[in-house]
Amino acid sequence: MRQPPSNSRQEAWQLKQPDADSDAPAAGGEATPAPAAPTGDRPPGASLRALKLALILIYLAGMAGLGLWSVRNAIEERDTAIGAARNRTAELALAAEQQAARALGEADAVLALLAEAQRRAAAEPEAELLHRGIAAQLAERPQITSVALLDASNHILLLGNATGVTLDAGDWKNAPPAPAMASGRAVLGRAVTEPSGGRWTIPLVRGIEDGDRPQRLAALLAPSYFETAFRALALPAGGSVLLLHGEGRLLSRYPAGADALDTPATALPPFRPEFSSLRTASVRETAPGATEARIGAFSRIADYPAVVFVSMPEEAVLAPWREHVLVKAGGFVLAAILVGLILVAVHGSARRKAEAAAAVRAAAEATEQRLRDRSTALRQLDAQLASFSYAISHDLRTPLRAISGFAHTLEEDCGERLDEAHRADLARIRAAAQRMGETIDRLVELASLSRSSVHRTDVDLSEMTRAIADELRRRDPQRTASFAIAPDLRVSADRRLLRGLLTQLMDNAWKFSRGRPETRISVGALSGDGATVFFVDDNGIGFDMAHAARLFEPFQRLHPGASFEGAGIGLATVHRVVQLHGGRVWADAVPDQGVTIFFTLAPEPAPGGAHS
Repeated sequence: MRQPPSNSRQEAWQLKQPDADSDAPAAGGEATPAPAAPTGDRPPGASLRALKLALILIYLAGMAGLGLWSVRNAIEERDTAIGAARNRTAELALAAEQQAARALGEADAVLALLAEAQRRAAAEPEAELLHRGIAAQLAERPQITSVALLDASNHILLLGNATGVTLDAGDWKNAPPAPAMASGRAVLGRAVTEPSGGRWTIPLVRGIEDGDRPQRLAALLAPSYFETAFRALALPAGGSVLLLHGEGRLLSRYPAGADALDTPATALPPFRPEFSSLRTASVRETAPGATEARIGAFSRIADYPAVVFVSMPEEAVLAPWREHVLVKAGGFVLAAILVGLILVAVHGSARRKAEAAAAVRAAAEATEQRLRDRSTALRQLDAQLASFSYAISHDLRTPLRAISGFAHTLEEDCGERLDEAHRADLARIRAAAQRMGETIDRLVELASLSRSSVHRTDVDLSEMTRAIADELRRRDPQRTASFAIAPDLRVSADRRLLRGLLTQLMDNAWKFSRGRPETRISVGALSGDGATVFFVDDNGIGFDMAHAARLFEPFQRLHPGASFEGAGIGLATVHRVVQLHGGRVWADAVPDQGVTIFFTLAPEPAPGGAHS
């Protein structure tokens, strides 16, 4: 369907059904009689007691069955929550193990490079080696705080970091043990304090064969580096990550706790040394001296004697489950109370059966009487309206015909003796009488619409609009006009009433665009909210939307009557026709730019439903 032209006034709109008239009869046009009150004798007292006993037994059996099902379902949900926590900790442990293995592998590669350089450059001063190698490698490896070169007696030959090198740094009393030279891989040691500063470090040691002088290189790793890496794992509330040496000693922990590094793992929640021989495992235990159980999983780093252990408190895992169980328990209690109240109500209703039946009969009779009174009042009002239309049609036309006739006779008899001004006055008298007659015709037509019945047929609105446009062109052939009529506009409506509606809207568009160099009138439809909105758009003089509320009221003219002819009833007639079809009509305008009239027509009701 065609959208309105670009110069059309478009506002956001919502399709609405017309407000229901509070005094209108129910759908279908006729009152539905109230059902007859039930008759019959009250059941014997023994039957009522048997019924009550049966309901109580059903109630107790149902509550017992529902309770057992709820307990079983709660246990299954608890096991599901624990299983999900096990899977989650296993995933986190694997991710943490990959991060730790990558950091250790990078440090091992640094040691391998430095050891190879030391072997190839035996004649070169060792300090120069570390100046060039350590500074370059540690600048790119934030996990390594310093590198130490030790001899067989744990004497520090060189101690270097990213900022410089210290020669002959003394003995390192708690230095990590020397690895086997044939291992070909660095060995991870237990957490120790660094030679200077006393900070905890994680040593990674590689041996160097140098003739009769066995030496070893130790990369001292920062535990804080692993804490930062583990922070990115998005642990659940209360979760923790432990990096443990294969001997069961603490190397690093996130979040950092009060336990010192190198603490035995047996004092940490919940890890047992025998787990270190497994690749992965899941646990659910309570740590020694603790009151809460934890759910955890660990993953062993294959190339180094280290284990990553992730755990979370079982209380945090089961907190959502407990809340859910409490909600279900509350619902169970409420259901039990509700069913009990229903049983009490059923028992009480049996005793009030006779009173309720009498009340229903009285209410039905009162409703029927109100409907009869309202139907009588509507018939009387319709008769009064018909009488009023008859009075307008016959009584008011007589003096108008007399005025017009006497003015015509006076003009014919005295035309030669009247000057131009007097003849103009007589013409104005006859024109005013004619306009009054047209106003009476429109009033009678508007009144008759209130008694009209809608006979819906399939109407080609596009063809009907084109026929009206052709009539307008023949009426005023000298005007330059263009009509944009959307094709295939079809609707189920009363053909006679719809013809009057379109004629009035097209006449208005033609009349109020009279002063334009070219008259442009568009007719189309929009789709929205499951309904079709038809529109008639023109490029006429428009009006101020502040007065739009009066547009569809009788005798409300928004433009001077001397400039544009009309009785001021046309749009009121349009409004009534749309109402008869169960639709809605509204306008959108801009002064000196034109007007767009929108209207909807409700679809034909289904058989047996309400009729217009």
